[in-house]
Amino acid sequence: MTTFSCRAVIALVFGFLFMITGCATTGEKTVDRPRMLWAGEDQAKEDHATTMGWAGGEQSEDQSPAYWAGPHIAVLPVHNLTGLPAPVKELESLFSDALVKGGVMLLEKPVLDEYMARHRIRYTGGIDEIAAPLIKYETGVEAVFISTLEYYEEGNPPKLALHARLVSAGDKPQILWMESVCMTGLDSPGLLDVGVIEDTRKLMRIAAQRLVNSLVLNLAGDQQIAGSEPPRGGTGPVDEYRSPLLESGGVFTVAVIPFLNLSERPHAGEILPLHFADLLSRSESFRVLEPGVVRRGLLQMRVTMEGGLSKPFLELVLRSTGADLVLTGTVFRYLDSQGPFGEPDVEFSVQVFERESKEIAWSSRSIGRGNDGLIWFDVGKERTACELASGLVQSTIERIREEADTDATDPNQ
Repeated sequence: MTTFSCRAVIALVFGFLFMITGCATTGEKTVDRPRMLWAGEDQAKEDHATTMGWAGGEQSEDQSPAYWAGPHIAVLPVHNLTGLPAPVKELESLFSDALVKGGVMLLEKPVLDEYMARHRIRYTGGIDEIAAPLIKYETGVEAVFISTLEYYEEGNPPKLALHARLVSAGDKPQILWMESVCMTGLDSPGLLDVGVIEDTRKLMRIAAQRLVNSLVLNLAGDQQIAGSEPPRGGTGPVDEYRSPLLESGGVFTVAVIPFLNLSERPHAGEILPLHFADLLSRSESFRVLEPGVVRRGLLQMRVTMEGGLSKPFLELVLRSTGADLVLTGTVFRYLDSQGPFGEPDVEFSVQVFERESKEIAWSSRSIGRGNDGLIWFDVGKERTACELASGLVQSTIERIREEADTDATDPNQ
């Protein structure tokens, strides 16, 4: 065999291995900054004088000065719903660094800390109609980046579940973007396990970068990036009821309130509503109220979820939120897998109440385990309760929309 033939064979072998191992990696790179976000050099110089107290807009030496045409953003501290200590400050820094590298103009942390201390703001899981215009007036912030840590495990493999959203600042805070990430170190092992991630910090960096990529591209007009597609539907509700009150047509304003938590998982009653808010906000049929606004309404009306949502409390919720629909339910099980061979277990019920009649417009119950969608070996296996819950919630929303579409084409309805 000639020297040229040997080199060709070696190149083909290495090329094949690179294709397999390279495609299997779960690494996340910083997205290219969309050109539509940048203005000319004159505009950048003009705005530079007014950016004191802001971080961002950095460019490399071979790029022209940057001008961020999107909203000026404040990154709130990460809201920890794991029930255990977690590196939330490190996560906050990862979000801030990734956003700055993406060209986003961020309110500097000392300025935000001083604002939060002055107004004694401790809750960072949402923003209400009082805090939203206040932060805009005092700091110039136009939107707030809110993140929630659902699950964190430094094990073998490491596991992580994150939710993030961008909420407008002003008189009427609205969700501008929302995304969730459920990851483990075994998601993309690749050939010879070269894609396995054993470092929890590396998994955190990948998850934070994936969320920031989704946000930056969404602000640029792109709807999705790789890895941010809606989760595949689960096995579907095992039991469901739909009232004719839930008619199709128009856009429904939905208030997603905390679920009654009967599971062993702390804060499961707050976690599951985030999945519903995330996936409902992607539908053109629903406008989801900012959870911080809903929370303030519940506190003002002194609504408690002990024992579920009673009819007097339902009227208070509708009065405080002004929503067309109120979505709530009960979490029975929300268990994450233990180790590399366990499987998560999730069970919950959902009720949707309609404003005019105060009656149930939708009711269903969903049950799922991580191996339900198993195809071959570990293909189709869901390794986290976050991933499993997202699939079950997506399936529930699809059933609601399917029934609505059927009624819209049925002349007898």
